[in-house]
Amino acid sequence: MTILRPGEHADELISASLTGDLTEIERATLEQHLAGCERCRDTLNAFREERRLISGMRHLQPPADLGARVRTGIEAGASGSLPW
Repeated sequence: MTILRPGEHADELISASLTGDLTEIERATLEQHLAGCERCRDTLNAFREERRLISGMRHLQPPADLGARVRTGIEAGASGSLPW
């Protein structure tokens, strides 16, 4: 259970709220904190927007030769001419 001290922000509770990992007491604590903390409301809204944007992205398969290209690039060092 996470308890907030006066002046403390609810970063851990915000993160847990996005994954549904809050107890009822933690949920109530977060709701009470959000009612009076604009910074944490902004943080929660930013995380929600980020999740919304990411969920709309399409998944692309990496090139089949990606592992070999990375190994070659590492072995060649900074002077290698492979495009990343």
